[in-house]
Amino acid sequence: MTAVEVGATGDIIVFDAGFQFVSEDASPGVDYILPNTKYLEKNAARVKGVVITHGHLDHIGGIPFTLPRFGTPPIYTQKLTSIMIQRRQEEYPDVPKSEMVIVEVGQTVTIGSTRVKFFPVTHSIPDSMGCSIETPQGNVVITGDLKLDHDDGVPSEREQKTWGSLAKDKNIFFIADSTNAERDGFSIPEKRVIQTLEDIIKTVSGRLIIGTFASQFERMIHIMETAEKLGKKIVTEGRSIKNNLEIAEKTGLLKISKDTIIPAQDIGNYPPDKIVILSTGAQGEEFAALMRIATRQHKYITLTERDTI
Repeated sequence: MTAVEVGATGDIIVFDAGFQFVSEDASPGVDYILPNTKYLEKNAARVKGVVITHGHLDHIGGIPFTLPRFGTPPIYTQKLTSIMIQRRQEEYPDVPKSEMVIVEVGQTVTIGSTRVKFFPVTHSIPDSMGCSIETPQGNVVITGDLKLDHDDGVPSEREQKTWGSLAKDKNIFFIADSTNAERDGFSIPEKRVIQTLEDIIKTVSGRLIIGTFASQFERMIHIMETAEKLGKKIVTEGRSIKNNLEIAEKTGLLKISKDTIIPAQDIGNYPPDKIVILSTGAQGEEFAALMRIATRQHKYITLTERDTI
């Protein structure tokens, strides 16, 4: 959570409202850590809106716990993120809900008396965006989470257009968030990851079990579309994966035949090389689906020597 206070207007605009994940070893008995909102509570009348840059839990997870503390201001975000927020809010029916304002990249809106421009950023989830806040002294640019799409270190045409356009503004402050930003070099381009996954799905013999984060929308969608093209059936394991795929279908991001996804109990009706299992638990989480499969606690899926994980 980042709060920007614009001196000229007195407006306070909050960017993202997530929580911090913690480990049982580091913080026994603690599920997650919420941001300190005391200043926002004291100045709730000046908080004009909350901008959510994308739908990951470390950016939306704190909404039902924190926003009611400072007046439940309106939320500005893109369509997919709004649906993810609303889906999560269903778990907290007694918590006051914010007005949801749907915005698009390239659009400029006035929040309170402050103009905010939205621009696209590359991330592992669709509808990710950054923001540029106009002030009399110059613009404050907040990226949200991002990575750079590139070809061997050369930014893609889309990246050059986005950042080249922003560079023409009078910018005075830049706030960016990117995993491993302190390390030199570039991350592996997403299209190379996608191509590697395609090659594995095409060539694997036996069943293929893929552990992933439920938040990896684009990868999951591509895996499922590739499997369908190859005549394979997909089993989804993990509540968060099922929820996010429902959202992907609702927003038109996922377009596959309904009979491509089968329940786990029907696995035995198909040859092993026609089965792809998409599962939570890529980091070995104790209660995730992949761990239950690995420890023979799953009711319908038992690993064999022919399986590829």
